[in-house]
Amino acid sequence: MTNSDVDTSTSALVLIDLQNDNVHPRGAYASTGAAAHAESQNLVSHVSELLRWARSNDVPVLHNRIVSYPGRYFGGNIRADLPHDRTGVA
Repeated sequence: MTNSDVDTSTSALVLIDLQNDNVHPRGAYASTGAAAHAESQNLVSHVSELLRWARSNDVPVLHNRIVSYPGRYFGGNIRADLPHDRTGVA
């Protein structure tokens, strides 16, 4: 990526749900296939490259994360304390 590709004065890098529970092979949601997909796409290395670029060009970086609590439902009918299949339904 070069600076000419992005107007850094009006841009931000937004990272959504990039946390171990989603991208680590032993994360809480690994059974949904999210971690395997992240690995197959080299997600962590690509995001690292984007972060380096954003920070070196004074582009704001926003991190969003999900929080779930055991026994509570989130994202429809998924409970945080139950194993998940690939459809996301407990």
